[in-house]
Amino acid sequence: YGFTICRGRAEFANAETLLCDGEKVSAPSYLIATGASPAVPPIPGLRDAGYLTSTTALELREPPRELVVIGANAVGLEMGQLFMRLGARVTFLDVAPRITPFEEPEVSDAMRAILEEEGGAVVTGASISSVVADGAGRLVTFEAAGSEHRISADQVLIATGRRPNTADLGLEKAGVEVTERGAVLVDDGLRTSNPPGLGGRRCDRPPTVRVRRGLRGQPGGAQRDHRGGSQNRLPGAAPRDLHRPHCGRGRAHR
Repeated sequence: YGFTICRGRAEFANAETLLCDGEKVSAPSYLIATGASPAVPPIPGLRDAGYLTSTTALELREPPRELVVIGANAVGLEMGQLFMRLGARVTFLDVAPRITPFEEPEVSDAMRAILEEEGGAVVTGASISSVVADGAGRLVTFEAAGSEHRISADQVLIATGRRPNTADLGLEKAGVEVTERGAVLVDDGLRTSNPPGLGGRRCDRPPTVRVRRGLRGQPGGAQRDHRGGSQNRLPGAAPRDLHRPHCGRGRAHR
């Protein structure tokens, strides 16, 4: 197709010039599509104790016996439910007063009922105090309902959102504004604050959650999704376009 691929670290020198490991690249327009990475909260002891993300959890060769999921929105719920169905005992912790806080309260209630029916434990309004190594596992300390609690688990899965991969891109040199979270600020046409030359993908919208309860005695069944066609799903929840968390579709604008 005539593509030229430069493998290296990219940084804008100015609005017209990109540096790829020091090599100058110029183009009439650029598409910023650097995606996002799991955001890790500054919980005392967490980095030393070790943790899983939605990416590294899928690299496990066998499921943990006990799993604590910190964060009960779309990604945390889907990953936690996955491991529940693989035989793990899962505890969901979230600082918000209800799970899936961006959805309607009725959705939160239905989601919690599904998880608890499947054997999961759900704790909301939980403030995590620390995560420390405990032998081969981890010990999670948190406060909820005015009391301190401790849970031992083989693994801790962090699902507290995504962080845009925009650091060190030199966007300020290109006149591209970002949000407080570091996401590229775009208009409804996905144009940045430098519209003649740069376009981006929206990275400021959380994934949505679909809830489906199976008919009594019929746990499976076909479900029409938003892209057309059908999918066979078990009762539960699935975030839309989870392979593109927090991002929509975009294109460069000349």
